[in-house]
Amino acid sequence: MKFLTLILLLPLLQGCVSWLQRQPEPPTLASLPSRESEVEVVPVEALTPERVMDDYRALLQQSASPELTHEATRRLADLQLGQGERRLAGEAQGLPAEAVFDSAIKLYRQLLEQNDGITGRDRLYYQLARAEVLVGRLEASQQTLDRLVREHPESLYFQEAQFRRGEWLFTRADYAAAQRAYAAAVAAGGDSPFHQRALFKLGWALFKQQQFNAALDAFVALLDLRADTLSRLDSNTLTPSDRELMQDTLRVTSLCFTQQGGAEGSTDIFSQMANVPGCIGSIAVLESSISSRSVSSTGQMPIFHSCDGVPAIHRRRRFNCWQSRVTRPTIFPVRHWRRKESWRNATVRMVRPGRDWNRRAGSPSLPI
Repeated sequence: MKFLTLILLLPLLQGCVSWLQRQPEPPTLASLPSRESEVEVVPVEALTPERVMDDYRALLQQSASPELTHEATRRLADLQLGQGERRLAGEAQGLPAEAVFDSAIKLYRQLLEQNDGITGRDRLYYQLARAEVLVGRLEASQQTLDRLVREHPESLYFQEAQFRRGEWLFTRADYAAAQRAYAAAVAAGGDSPFHQRALFKLGWALFKQQQFNAALDAFVALLDLRADTLSRLDSNTLTPSDRELMQDTLRVTSLCFTQQGGAEGSTDIFSQMANVPGCIGSIAVLESSISSRSVSSTGQMPIFHSCDGVPAIHRRRRFNCWQSRVTRPTIFPVRHWRRKESWRNATVRMVRPGRDWNRRAGSPSLPI
């Protein structure tokens, strides 16, 4: 009986399996029909400085924390300062540049008056001084820079502020005050592009006060800093500003020697410099500059000599520097190249230009 029952159930089970196999599978992503979709490109409106300034003005009309209000006001002032500069350059339209600068100045002063203990006051002073200069209020800008350097001697803007103070004082012929400002800028360090300019103008401020020895110290220090450029003054590897700075330094250094008796009176100074490490290359260039301006009315030229205290290798390097700078195309007597020992020991020799001068394109050099 059981066997008969199993036989009867077997067709029934087969029918159930067939029914299950005929059921459709659930849809998947792969079963979806493909179609092209159209994506609408919505242009994104670029934020202009004017739009950003409007947003900051709207923010300042709302109630916000003092920190947020301060930051929004500072950014609005910076944007207005930039807008004024663009107006001056003819790159923007709208209110006159002076009106934009006035608005920025008002905001900077407001921030300085309302936030005595907040950080970043040195930057506010710096930006305020910039705006005052651009609007033509030079004395007000000078007073702002005075407060910056007095209240924030550790500021990143200290060196530039001192340099710009020195420039203002120099134009006012207050050379002693300009000297102090330039000296402070030089003492602030040599990593800033204002260091070398301040050193150059420090020399000029001392020169204007007839302190020629001190001025020479500043100019020679600058030549030592830029010793790598002295042999490339006539090449195209220097920027116009660097070439002008070095050429002007050599010219004013020659003027310092002229004020102290010309080439004849500079021998002692060269001897003193030769004992200072790092001055060898600068001495050669200075001697070249002085010698080229010091031919006397009798046709004689003083030849300067290094002191015996300088190591021999430095004397040779100095002599090669002389050769590369003075003897262009070569105007140094051949006999002096051969008589090195007498050249070193002599004090000053007077040689008369004539047929014994080497006028060939190449001159024998000494080994370093």
